[in-house]
Amino acid sequence: MDELIKEYLQYKKSFIKPTTYHEYERLQKLVTESFPDDILLCKLSSALIQKTINKLLEDYSYSYIKDFFSLIRQSLKYARRMEYIRSLKFLDNIELQKPPKTVDEVKKERTKFLTKEELVDLLQKIKAINPHVSLICEFQSLTGLRIGELLALRPQDYDKKTMTIDVNGTLCSVGSLKNVENRLSPKNVYSIRTVSLDERANQIIKFFISLNKQRKFANYKFKDYNYIFVTDGGLPFDLRYINKVLKKTNFHKPVSTHTFRHTHISLLAEANVPLKAIMERVGHNEPRTTLAVYTHVTNAMAEEVKLAINDIGKKISSK
Repeated sequence: MDELIKEYLQYKKSFIKPTTYHEYERLQKLVTESFPDDILLCKLSSALIQKTINKLLEDYSYSYIKDFFSLIRQSLKYARRMEYIRSLKFLDNIELQKPPKTVDEVKKERTKFLTKEELVDLLQKIKAINPHVSLICEFQSLTGLRIGELLALRPQDYDKKTMTIDVNGTLCSVGSLKNVENRLSPKNVYSIRTVSLDERANQIIKFFISLNKQRKFANYKFKDYNYIFVTDGGLPFDLRYINKVLKKTNFHKPVSTHTFRHTHISLLAEANVPLKAIMERVGHNEPRTTLAVYTHVTNAMAEEVKLAINDIGKKISSK
């Protein structure tokens, strides 16, 4: 089994992004740990795989084991194409049961985005630690970009006249960010998009472009790698460093760079922007993620309407 996974990953390596390959490698290790070393493909059965999955679900998240099973299934399909195995009918009998969400998990989902007040508060806390990171997080909350998309922005991707950015790449976070050649195509075709900027977001991107020009002439150590959101040395900001800064704020909610992307979605939902328009702006082709935030926000708004109506009713009845 382990040899099959390795062969399949080698076959896929030139067709997938380094980040995806890195995740596959992690899953491969779990396959190696979970199945007997000498298991033959012809000895695989529904019962063996089902029992393995059931046991892993006790220690790992449903989404992680779903990816684990997906890798096994893809590898076995490859094995059939290569005629290592004749039939895959046993895969049809395997069921991946999604456990019900706990109260803590439900509460955690509700903390994936910030209210306007929380956003202002958090940005101030980040600013006290690193003003430039604060601006990056603010830009993300105003555009909904993935952090990799933001870090991959180049001066030629910014149109000053139309106040738009052309999102056409992502900066790979696998390995050292010193490898500035890790600029890849976006997550999917829907991620290639033009995003309009408001006055504040436009101000932020102009600030960094101007700052980099100053750095180039004033600092001999500055290397121009043609990115916008960079450090004093010219390298794109390290995602791990940004998340460390966020952790230092000791904010009352768990926050990461993705929090600002979710916050952008929630702010648009709050402004009654149609779901389809939000999906196009943030580069989603699957409405599930967008809808999860959108539904929660609109439900909260419906509750506010209910409270407002009750308040109006009380005032009317008191007259």
